[in-house]
Formats: sequence, structure tokens, C-alpha cells
Amino acid sequence: MLMNQNRDMGLRRITARKGMRCYGMGLGILILDDVYPGFPGDVRNASAYPFPIQYEIVEGIDIYKLVVAEDKAPCLEPLQKAADLDPSNQLAYVNLGAALNNLGRYREAAAKFEKAIELDPKNDAIILHLATIWTNLGELDKAIVLFGRLIELDPKNLSAYYNCAALYEKQGNLDAAIEKIRAAIKVDSDDTTLREALSRLLAAKANRNPSANIPSASPGQGLAH
Repeated sequence: MLMNQNRDMGLRRITARKGMRCYGMGLGILILDDVYPGFPGDVRNASAYPFPIQYEIVEGIDIYKLVVAEDKAPCLEPLQKAADLDPSNQLAYVNLGAALNNLGRYREAAAKFEKAIELDPKNDAIILHLATIWTNLGELDKAIVLFGRLIELDPKNLSAYYNCAALYEKQGNLDAAIEKIRAAIKVDSDDTTLREALSRLLAAKANRNPSANIPSASPGQGLAH
């Protein structure tokens, strides 16, 4: 009788989800293959959650291999497996993208970061990672779109304005570069780096000299104040 207590008697057909062998978990967590105490409150201690948890061990990958070791190649297969197990796990794609980026497989890394952004469109850190990759690959239009998205997420992100302007300037689009720098100055009129950049751009436009580049800031690096 207990099994039928909450049963919907109107159901005539029940279909299992592909690949699902158990149900009712409130959260799925990927755990690195490390052994250390999981005290109450730790992510490894299921008592920290008020709902059922399902753990999946990323076999063969510990914190050293994922974060410290220079060669990330051993991480690729288990990280891909983790992503396949839960296609909605944005962190799995971030870790996979980071490993591919470390191996110099930049376009493959970009594809993984794009998937992560689909799952978490407002994650500025992932957007910045992808913008950096496209910048390094010379895909400036794609990078500009992403820096623009960072500005939409945080209209006070001076670094995003500056880097977007630098990319426009590299394309020879001085008007767009000037517009971005002026928009940034509206956010912080006291920033000397922005004012110097504006002066250089205006001089370059007056002289019809696109080679007078503003210095490129590392994507994500803060501006000097």
C-alpha cells in the first residue's frame, strides 16, 4: 500500500529518461578523485544538503592534475565523460575548455566555453575566457561581441570598455573605439588611462593614422587608476 500512496492512477504510460538509472536527486555533484576528510558543511558531505544528492567521481583526476600539473592531456577523457554524464553541468564544460586551452587546442576550447555560456549566460568569468581566446586567435568581431556582453552585464566594467575599444582600433574603426572610450569616461571621468586613450584616438583620427594604437590591455585586467 505504501508504494501506491502518491501514485497518480490516471497515468497509463511512464517512460524512463535516457541514461537515467535513479531519480529524485535534488543535485548532482562531480567530485575529483581525491581522498580527504569531508566534514559537515563540505561539498563532499551529503549531510550539508536538505535534499538527496548524487555524487559522480571523476576517476583518475585529482586537484593536482586539474589545477597544478602543466600537462592537462590526461584530464580530457574523464572531463569529457563528466560532461557527457550531465550535459547541463556548466562546470564540466568550463573545466574541459580550460584543459583544451592549456593544450593549445584553442578552437576546441572555445566550443566548450560557448556551451558553458549557453548554460550560464550571465557568467562573466566564462565570457571573459572566451573573449580572450577569440582575441588571441584574431577573431576580433567575436571578441567584440563578448566584451559588449560584459558591458551589458556590468555597465561599470571599465576593462571591458577599454578592451573593446582596443579591438575596434585594431580593426581601424576609430569612431567605434572613440565611442567606447567616451562611454567608459562617463562611468569614471577621473580615469587617466581612459583620457589618455581618448586623446590618442582623437589624434589618430585627425591625422588619419590608424597605426597610432592604444595599448592593448590584457582581457580582464583592471585599468590603472
